[in-house]
Amino acid sequence: MASSERIFARKTDAVAKRISTALSIDLPPDIARQAFYEGVMRRLVWRQPWFMQLLMEDPFFRESYHAEVALRPATQGDGHADR
Repeated sequence: MASSERIFARKTDAVAKRISTALSIDLPPDIARQAFYEGVMRRLVWRQPWFMQLLMEDPFFRESYHAEVALRPATQGDGHADR
């Protein structure tokens, strides 16, 4: 793997881990996790509108999402393994 590919892989993995950790925080029992995620998305629309538009509308992002989901083992669970 070339140096730039290693840097790309390391940086994208680091950002994904930070996002995953942030989304996996412990919430008080009176806060619904779904409502929490919706609140995060609403705030990101204002802070990073270009990124949210990519997530919601870009066909390449959707294609990447579906490709990665297809690669995940069915036994991986709910996706909260980073907790």
